Amino acid sequence: MNKNSRTEAGVGEGVRLSEGSTEAAVRRVRSDMLLGPGGVLIIEHAGREYCLRQTSTGKLILTA
Repeated sequence: MNKNSRTEAGVGEGVRLSEGSTEAAVRRVRSDMLLGPGGVLIIEHAGREYCLRQTSTGKLILTA
């Protein structure tokens, strides 16, 4: 795929890159693709678990 393409192959329909960036530098993912139907994502980072969830008002909250 050429470097001017906005959607990179193999990373999913909702992943988009900003102009001039590369996949290794910046990725853009729609929150609904991360959170799924339950609205919650558990992230493992440096041996800890974090919970990213969507509130009833549509905001995102990240807690340890």
